[in-house]
Amino acid sequence: MALEEKAIIVDEDDNVIEFVPRSKVNGRRIRMTAIWIEDSDGNVLIHKRSKQKSNWPGYWENAAAGGVAHDESYEENAYKELEEEIGVKGVELEFVAKTRFDTKNGERYCSWYKAVVNLPIEKFELQESEVEKVEWVKKQALLEDRDKNPDKYMPSSQMWRKLFA
Repeated sequence: MALEEKAIIVDEDDNVIEFVPRSKVNGRRIRMTAIWIEDSDGNVLIHKRSKQKSNWPGYWENAAAGGVAHDESYEENAYKELEEEIGVKGVELEFVAKTRFDTKNGERYCSWYKAVVNLPIEKFELQESEVEKVEWVKKQALLEDRDKNPDKYMPSSQMWRKLFA
């Protein structure tokens, strides 16, 4: 039986406190990454979380995201999540900001990255256990829909307008 990957639990200043199994992170302060992808026309790639997910199934979020494991940096995790969830590799990620926000599952320190990717939808390789589907959407339409319908988006989406508008 494989050992469960461990997540990083941090204090209010993002200093490492301990490592715990991923299944034990709810209610705790953890590190995560989120990747915002646009194409050359300014469309934004979003994905719908798999209905199999234990947290936030069926919610929309940015191109890729995930919890930072005990043996990863924020940047290493961002590249890993991008490749695992939607099959994108060989792109250069640009660091945007580190933010803090609350969710029903605990506080999150999130490092945000962005990239330009020009691929048609059918070229993305989706990790079915994580991602139900991806869509390209006009940025302004996405930001307006998120403002009007926040309950269909992940909590991290509250940062989109501040970071990417």
